[in-house]
Parts: sequence; C-alpha cells; structure tokens
Amino acid sequence: MANIGHGTTLAGATVGEIGKLTNISGPNESVDDIDITDMSTTNARREFMAGLIDSGEVSADLIYDKTLYNTVQGALGNAAEVWTITLSDGTTIAASGYLKANGLAVPMEDKITQAITIKLSGEITVTPASG
Repeated sequence: MANIGHGTTLAGATVGEIGKLTNISGPNESVDDIDITDMSTTNARREFMAGLIDSGEVSADLIYDKTLYNTVQGALGNAAEVWTITLSDGTTIAASGYLKANGLAVPMEDKITQAITIKLSGEITVTPASG
C-alpha cells in the first residue's frame, strides 16, 4: 500500500518537533569504496571492498516561523540528539545526529522558507507501524 507524506513529523529529542514541514529528504545512507588493488591483481583490474556505512543526512524544508528559526539556530552545532521521523502510517525512522545547517530563502513574491540539515551519526533504526 502506498503512503503519502501528509501527516509526517520530524522531532529532535531536545529541539522538539519541527513544525510547518513541506518536505523531508533522507536519510541517505552510503558506503565508501576502498581500493584494495595491488601489484598482483589479475587482468589489470582494480579491486574494491565496501567501507563503513555513512548514515548520511536528513534535510527538511519548512515555512519560516521566527520562534522555530531561533530554536534551530540556537541548537546549530550542538551535541547530537536523537531525531525521529514519524511517517503518516506510524512508521518511525530514528537516529542520532546534530543540526548542521539552518538557512532561509526569501523570495520577493512567495512565502519565506527555512531549510535545515541534520548530519546523522551511527545506526538508523526503523520501526514499522503496528497493524
């Protein structure tokens, strides 16, 4: 069954719920390539192995709110906290991370928006919705 994003929330254990969300991207896990080629590698082909998993980042776009902007700005670069994305079906995605970026977009003839980035650290836990 397909889900829509409407009703999804993002909250930090210390920062609290991030309101007025319009988009969330991530987490976007990746693995670096480690080159293990040596002089005896056959057929002159490079060989690789997987490195450590990087949990990546979560970015969120929201409609500007002065109070929330100040809360996020105050937490920028602070110690990691647990961030939880709760999808519209009740599934949760949680990981430790710190606020890495907080920015504004101020168009002449549209709403002011805010964009935040959370750098994740460690393992991501996904808890499917019950039922």
